[in-house]
Amino acid sequence: MADRDSSDGEQQERQDDPCDKPGKHDDEVAEAAQEPEPLGRESSEPPPAELHPGGGLAGVLRSWLAGVAPPARAHLLVGLGLPSLIALFNLWRMRHFTVDDAYISYRYADKFAQGLGLVYNAGERIEGYTNFSWTVILGLGIKIGLGPDLVAKTLGSVFALASLALCYHLSSAMRPFKLLPCVATWLLATSMPFIGYAVFGLETPLFIFLVLMGTLLFTREEKAEGWTFPWSGVVFGLAGLTRPEAPMYLGLLMLFLGGRGLIPADGVFGPQAKDDDARPFAVLSALLLLVTVMLVRLKVPRLATPFNVLSYLLLAAGAVVLLSQIPRALFGKRNLLRGTLFVAPIAMHVLWRKNYYGSYLPNTFTAKTGDLRQQFAGGLDYVSQFLKHDGVVLYLVLFGLGYALVRKQRLALAMTATVGVGTGYVILVGGDWMPLFRFMAPIVPFAFMLVDVGARSIVDEKSRFANYGLLMLAMIVAGQRTVTFENDRSRMFKKEKHFWDMAAGGTARWFKNQEKKRGREDVIGTIALGDIGEVGYKTGYPILDLLGLVDPVVANLPGGYTRKIGRGFRDHFFKSAPRYFILISANRRCNNPSVPGSQSLFRDRRFLRRYVVSGHVPLDQGFRWCVYENRHFRPDAPAHEPQPTRGKAYDIAPGHLQRAR
Repeated sequence: MADRDSSDGEQQERQDDPCDKPGKHDDEVAEAAQEPEPLGRESSEPPPAELHPGGGLAGVLRSWLAGVAPPARAHLLVGLGLPSLIALFNLWRMRHFTVDDAYISYRYADKFAQGLGLVYNAGERIEGYTNFSWTVILGLGIKIGLGPDLVAKTLGSVFALASLALCYHLSSAMRPFKLLPCVATWLLATSMPFIGYAVFGLETPLFIFLVLMGTLLFTREEKAEGWTFPWSGVVFGLAGLTRPEAPMYLGLLMLFLGGRGLIPADGVFGPQAKDDDARPFAVLSALLLLVTVMLVRLKVPRLATPFNVLSYLLLAAGAVVLLSQIPRALFGKRNLLRGTLFVAPIAMHVLWRKNYYGSYLPNTFTAKTGDLRQQFAGGLDYVSQFLKHDGVVLYLVLFGLGYALVRKQRLALAMTATVGVGTGYVILVGGDWMPLFRFMAPIVPFAFMLVDVGARSIVDEKSRFANYGLLMLAMIVAGQRTVTFENDRSRMFKKEKHFWDMAAGGTARWFKNQEKKRGREDVIGTIALGDIGEVGYKTGYPILDLLGLVDPVVANLPGGYTRKIGRGFRDHFFKSAPRYFILISANRRCNNPSVPGSQSLFRDRRFLRRYVVSGHVPLDQGFRWCVYENRHFRPDAPAHEPQPTRGKAYDIAPGHLQRAR
């Protein structure tokens, strides 16, 4: 069932609110039968055959140009079939790149398949991942003889294509297809964050599929006649086992699709106010208020006391408004069951985590936090770069928001809130080090569905001026997205893949070559480095993680992610006494460390007394990944080493300590 729009607030309240009861006057019911629904049902009646003279594709095209809606099969072909082919083609073109962090999950999965448990280093129970279900799936694939890279890329492609189908149905649920085919699927098929991270080895495609499937099921459950089993709770529960931000997606749906608020709007704004009219503005205003206060307090924490008091009062007022608009249906039988189905697997996983790893939170949470200002600044820059990357198409989200507010369309409002709150979450956690905006990938489908419903609502008005303007904008967007995708693809293979094949891949090959010359038992030892993914997975050696993802000592040090490099960091390194240390140097002599973490260790007086260059991996522009080895294992090492130079820190990739371009 798909939705029909409503411009009548009173009628929408009656149709859309699961808490409303029958008993309206007959004339109102008769009027309701003629009004479209805000979440309604899509008509399955095909257009009359005579509206498509001549039949076939040519007839459909002539009718469409004359302002007649194409049949359902034409919408399915143009709105889903063709974008799926484009997406499949783009997935195939991007399949050869694997992001370094994917190898962390691969190594956990490999240990799991070997029967050693979900561990990174054998015998060390540290949760250095945040994608439990994805890691287990990869481990099961390894158990039956499949490589994790093959499993990740194959399943990622399947989930990406399935997500296109879900976007198609959700777009129809917001507004039935009339003149314009689905736009969201075309935008997704040409989105590098969506396409790329479907085959880069991480859990992103599975998470996107689950939140979209949960959203579609939630929508259908709320519109079903009578009571239905809330399978959406199960699906969102699985999403919660895949990524930690899943509760946000379900919570916003409950807020916007759960019926009237605890305090009806007509009890606050007067008898003429309709709950459906007031609540979107109240909720969105409160969210904006909360975000504004948060931003001000983060930027100006030491202003005069009166300002602080005012900000707290505004914060309290926003919280009261939000609480007053908690939907009544939130406490209904179906919603309580849905919440139980969602919470149960996550609660069991948290209890298992506490028993297995000794903590209620993953170690990555501690490693990636510690400096809110750093996170906030990095997150703002991350989102700003994403907006520049995707260009004008993202601003069309405002048309979708306008449609949602005018039509009182709760599903569109929920998607708007998802885009806004999701973006705020990305800012708060500081963005991500990986290229091409991985953290924005789950938000992109919701943004594109808002673009879709906004564009289709304009076309359906049949205004020639608006349609010509939209057509010209579509041509610009199509050209811009084509160029952007090709530039992104070129960057991924000519820069990213080239770099990682030289650096991490080259380092792993260096250790393998040493094994061939001297034997594995004579070479194996703990490697200390920051980019632990590919090197750790391909060597299988014990790893000392200098970023703290799989090292709780580093994770709990003061400072933000990649900046926990003070005295405690150095003491922990020398106390651990790893056999090898991978230093990034800006010259061929391996004595000009180019990132802060390497500099912190290299300039410590203890370092050159205990470590000597054992080998190096050449990179572009004279850089090296230098393999320093503990002198305890190198009795033949020279007595003197070059002194460190005072080079600057090449903080080119702020996400990772060991990265050098």
